[in-house]
Amino acid sequence: MTLAIMTRVSPGHTGRSLSANWLTQAIYALVLAAVRIAANFSPNRALGLLHSAASLWIAAFWGSAVGY
Repeated sequence: MTLAIMTRVSPGHTGRSLSANWLTQAIYALVLAAVRIAANFSPNRALGLLHSAASLWIAAFWGSAVGY
């Protein structure tokens, strides 16, 4: 939710168009992938999936920090 608000409010306050560019779409895709990975936690693979989901979240937030 935080990334969604930041990617919509930042362009609006700076006078840019409110359309989603490739960076915004990539950020949303990373978050969606992280949530889908986290939803598949199983006892046998939990640690690896947790690390994968965390890495995707970090990449999404870095993308927003760099892009916005």
